[in-house]
Amino acid sequence: MGVHHALDDAGEMPHSGGQRAVAPIYPLDLAGRLRPAMLVLADGTEFLGYSFGYPGSVGGEVVFNTGMVGYPESLTDPSYEGQILVLTYPLIGNYGVPSSEKDEHGLPKYFEGDRIYVRALVVADYDNAAVTAHFRAENSLSAWMNTHKVPAIAGVDTRALTKHLREVGCMLGKIVVLSEEEERRSGLSLSALAALPSATAAEQRGEKDATVTPDKAEARLRVERRQAALTMWEEAIRNKAKNLPWEDPNKDNLVALVSRKEVRVYKSTVVDPNLRDVLILCVDCGMKYNIYRQLLHSKFEHCNIILKVVPWDFDFGNDEFDGLFISNGPGDPERCEKTVANIRRVMERKIPIFGICLGNQLLALAAGARTYKMKYGNRGMNQPVIDLRTSRCYITPQNHGFAVDESTLPRDFLPLFVNANDRSNEGIIHRTLPFFSAQFHPEASGGPTDTFYLFGDFIASIMKAQTLKQVHTTPFSFPQKFQKVLLLGSGGLSIGQAGEFDYSGSQAIKALKEQNIFVVVVNPNIATVQTSQHMADRVYFLPVTDEFVTKVIEKEMPDGILCTFGGQTALNCAVKLHEQGVLAKFGCKILGSPIEAIIATEDRKVFAAKLEEIGEKVAESAAATNTEEAVQAAKAIGYPVLIRAAFALGQPKKRPGSEDERRKGGARSTRAMRGDPEKAHTEWMQTETDEATKEAVDDREECEEGRGLGSGFAEDEETVRRICKEAFSHSSQVFVDKSLKGWKEVEYEVVRDCKNNCITVCNMENLDPLDAVIPSLSLFVQRCL
Repeated sequence: MGVHHALDDAGEMPHSGGQRAVAPIYPLDLAGRLRPAMLVLADGTEFLGYSFGYPGSVGGEVVFNTGMVGYPESLTDPSYEGQILVLTYPLIGNYGVPSSEKDEHGLPKYFEGDRIYVRALVVADYDNAAVTAHFRAENSLSAWMNTHKVPAIAGVDTRALTKHLREVGCMLGKIVVLSEEEERRSGLSLSALAALPSATAAEQRGEKDATVTPDKAEARLRVERRQAALTMWEEAIRNKAKNLPWEDPNKDNLVALVSRKEVRVYKSTVVDPNLRDVLILCVDCGMKYNIYRQLLHSKFEHCNIILKVVPWDFDFGNDEFDGLFISNGPGDPERCEKTVANIRRVMERKIPIFGICLGNQLLALAAGARTYKMKYGNRGMNQPVIDLRTSRCYITPQNHGFAVDESTLPRDFLPLFVNANDRSNEGIIHRTLPFFSAQFHPEASGGPTDTFYLFGDFIASIMKAQTLKQVHTTPFSFPQKFQKVLLLGSGGLSIGQAGEFDYSGSQAIKALKEQNIFVVVVNPNIATVQTSQHMADRVYFLPVTDEFVTKVIEKEMPDGILCTFGGQTALNCAVKLHEQGVLAKFGCKILGSPIEAIIATEDRKVFAAKLEEIGEKVAESAAATNTEEAVQAAKAIGYPVLIRAAFALGQPKKRPGSEDERRKGGARSTRAMRGDPEKAHTEWMQTETDEATKEAVDDREECEEGRGLGSGFAEDEETVRRICKEAFSHSSQVFVDKSLKGWKEVEYEVVRDCKNNCITVCNMENLDPLDAVIPSLSLFVQRCL
């Protein structure tokens, strides 16, 4: 499952193609200030840059970290032992390096280890002349790297490098820098390079001027000399790289290199003499100092913490202690056989165990599971992790290249956390015994404090070891990934009518395209934002009806359909497609509100019953399927009443002409559709445009008298019959509601997900009779809550 490049018998790294050099992102005039350098990957790809750290060459495994800050912590993290670290954030070194001041336990306050553990550092932008003003800065990043003799190069196109590593996987690489002696032998000199005049921005881009003056000719000659000098540097670096051996850190037991060599005991700084002492044995596989701080500086209920920190291969299987902590660390967990054997002995004694990062993998191996090397690992500060007990998602810092194969876990262990991005395992837990672990770093404050509770759970398992209860996790399914989605628009709209559908639909298109989803829109209205150029990937100017949309679905074969951004026109269409089995036939899933919920909200009786179930009062209403039923319902409710056509909101207005004429127009469009739906929209667009220019309706009169959409207030039977005549011309049902004229109508926009998490976006106040919507300006805050 991972990408691992092995050396051949001759000690050479196999290439997957010819050399490909990626130019540095720094301009030529900085070449004289920083020594040219190169990162060479195992597949032959080269990245050019400039050295700002220790002027040495080194090899290792090239990995990347996506964090925006925290480079001092990352560089001193023992888990990076043997690796060349690429930082994707472009501004590195801009706040310097803090002091090496130590705390009362003799641990550095601002670092995760005693030294820099990375083999080398690769960044995009570093200004060697910058002076940091950060209040904790004691040194510059460049000087710090030189002190620890760690190479570092800048000017590398880290975006291209990261994309390459994501595609092919992490691989071995070399940082190549010429020494002063090698420069002299090659006839190169940094001071001579600096002496060459710099170029203008236009000259660096290679732009040519038709009017070549003597001054411009001389300037161009200077640029050519500098480029020629840099080419000589590149060739000399490339020749050195050929003779530089590859270094594969995965062949070594990296944990043995970073683990402490002696046993040491630490006592918590938060001590209560009235509480019992709890001894935690910590296996140091490369334990970050922030884990020490979390355990020693936190106040835990009912106990005082004492840490006994031991080397990775210490024989602790029969020692006396209250709880076992297994730390993070670098490399392949399968090389820690001694640690795994000791963990098994502790498990047999049923002593509480908590592991972090590598500790998660070692606990899994001790339980009988397997681990694997990931393609490029997870290294960063914002990895989403889901707790399978609650489905809650946490933002976590991570640094690991191996993971637990949870399919190999024994039956008495459960996955505890899962990564929401790549779905890799992020923790395990025993069903009944106090053994659990996390692949991420809860002490690194990613949330920043929302996963600190894991340390509390560990201490609680020690204090209550005799009162164990069975662990249960909830079934979790990841959202289906969609490649193509069909969005139903609102259809023909009058000016000022239902513009929120166009707005919300446009935002939906943007959100879908951000997820690289191909968006198809069906909307006959050319005067909308969502049908504008560069919005959707494909637009069909066709009626939003089941007949036309079925043809589009058959041609486009979308994975999903959105019907909640086009008013009742789109809802009505989706319901018909569902009832006809079209969506099931073509495997098109309704996204957002379930179709059952849509049908229930439009069935007045079902909707009223649902509201009564939760104790909400409902205005008296009735549904009618013909005019006589509507008249009888109005009499029973009492005038005035509100008549509303079902599935009417957002419907195009009734077009002039007889029903036969309209059917003929639809038939012409249908015949065109059968040939190619992309050609069918031309006639429909012309028809809609011509009719739109003929319509001039007073909106207020429509609302009061029931014209247009077939909805309005009725004071008597005659008005009921007039409104119903209009409504039943395009709807099979009308709703007769008790009039609430004069009432304040407050509308809440609530977003709810499938886990019943609700967010109230805003509340609004509707102004009759035009249905104008404004913020609730006329209501007191107390009445809005």
